[in-house]
Amino acid sequence: MSFLVWRLLQGWLPADEIMMKRGIAIASKCYCCAQVETLEHIFLTNPIAKQVWAYFAGLVGIRNSGVSSVQQVITTWSLSVSTAGHIKQVLPIIIFWELWEARNKAKHDSANYSLDNICRRVHNILQVNSKANMTQPKFWTGDSFLTALLGVHVLVTSKKVPTLYKWEKLAAGTHKLNIDAAGYGGILRNDQGHLVMALGLQGSCTSPIQAEVEALFSCLRICAGQGHKHMDIEVDSLQLVNMIKTKKAPWQLRNTIHTPE
Repeated sequence: MSFLVWRLLQGWLPADEIMMKRGIAIASKCYCCAQVETLEHIFLTNPIAKQVWAYFAGLVGIRNSGVSSVQQVITTWSLSVSTAGHIKQVLPIIIFWELWEARNKAKHDSANYSLDNICRRVHNILQVNSKANMTQPKFWTGDSFLTALLGVHVLVTSKKVPTLYKWEKLAAGTHKLNIDAAGYGGILRNDQGHLVMALGLQGSCTSPIQAEVEALFSCLRICAGQGHKHMDIEVDSLQLVNMIKTKKAPWQLRNTIHTPE
């Protein structure tokens, strides 16, 4: 759609007037009146186009009177809001698209060129986008009432609140081992939170859960070999925790989990 508008602004659409300027003989006639077909006539000044713009401008509260060029339409609608992608910036592009689509169907398929068809298709595009979760609340700021009028479902997502975690003091003589499969290693700290060991491992794993398992039990073997027996262990894989608690694991991992060295 944006490419169409770019071509429209450059005057590179094959309207009758453009084709005649290039030396092609055409008996030009608008598909809703008897005037010569120009780009301005197709997109702004023919009787149907005027009604389309009046209808949608009235919905969103835009004063469209006195606008005589495509550039003016885009500027007027875009500058009415500051949010990029707002409905007032997007809607003119959709309207241009459907006016051109309706003109082409009337010209090449003898389809009915009517106000109802064009407005319905603009509505349909907005509704399809909303069903594909492409419509966010910020795009309707100040005009949220339009969602009901246009049959648009706005995707509302709850703002995630960060969860605060803090170091919990350990019993004297206890160590804490934190495992990270993404880095394939772990960190061992004492009961004061001071670093004892940073462990970096090497290996080849075929799945994320295998990496979690291998990282955990490899670090456990190294820590035990250094004489660290009493440890609190933290991992970020609920799947791994559940496998250890229930003693149920994929067959490829059972030996590692149930009979660690």
